[in-house]
Amino acid sequence: MLAIVILFQSASAENFFNSKVQVIKQGEDIYLTGTDCNILNKESLALEEWSKKLKENTLKNSCECANAICKKKVTAQLPQIVNTTQFEKPNASGPNCWNASLVAAKIIPQLRYSTPQEMSFWLKSPLCREKKSNEPLVPGDIIAILDKSSRQHHGFVYISENLSFSKNGFESDNPYSLQDPKKVFAKYQVKPKCERVDSKGACANHAKYYSCMSMEEYRSKNKSTDKKLHETIKAIGHIECELSKSLFEEGSFGVDNFISTNLEILNNLISEIYLDKKFKPEDAVLWEGLYYQIGAMLAQAEMKNTVGM
Repeated sequence: MLAIVILFQSASAENFFNSKVQVIKQGEDIYLTGTDCNILNKESLALEEWSKKLKENTLKNSCECANAICKKKVTAQLPQIVNTTQFEKPNASGPNCWNASLVAAKIIPQLRYSTPQEMSFWLKSPLCREKKSNEPLVPGDIIAILDKSSRQHHGFVYISENLSFSKNGFESDNPYSLQDPKKVFAKYQVKPKCERVDSKGACANHAKYYSCMSMEEYRSKNKSTDKKLHETIKAIGHIECELSKSLFEEGSFGVDNFISTNLEILNNLISEIYLDKKFKPEDAVLWEGLYYQIGAMLAQAEMKNTVGM
């Protein structure tokens, strides 16, 4: 019971939630709590819709109330990324909001640091489409908070008016969590009138929304015959997986030299291909994506080595 209390207190201390919907974790299970099962059922359906968009299986559980407190288990309705990261913190700094948003959309596969350039690239790529302010939102849409110069400031995932998914910062003591989107907007100084705009106008920090397809869906619709591309994606994927493991798993730090050496080799290869445009036009987005991916991975490796992890 002590671990459960600590998890609940940790979430409360962060002030992630509103009075209608809170999230707690008990053991391996995640619950929505509040005072109204109608609200909790509605929120769980939004979470389920996000999971189905990602083509993940779901299973419903009933909502139960006792002593004016309602509780609904949503573990089987959550996307895998929420199940594996809710209230979790990495062992090293680096994993951040932009990466969490891109992994949640299944555009990139691994948790790590992402640069603002990587985030901008994918949001402007054929995988994503900016939504106008009058378009309905769908659970799983990406919210990009931009500063007054329209530079990337924060990214998170829309679920409903009460829930979003975010990692607020790249530091190792910042957990991944479902959160009230209003709390996220407030943390990043987005005024209510600037929470959804087509152009920033008089807004400083402001938000735009994007509907994105997964990398798997994009590649199934745009099949490439470039053997070198497939081999490079596979090689980088292997190193990226090891890099991500080293950020979250105890005893994984012995691979740092292997990761850094191979990243430098692949960076030289991809930079040459990318800068000299040595690829077919139809494969441009994948090669360019690898360019930004390897740059972000190098930044993560350097960050990790700098702090002596």
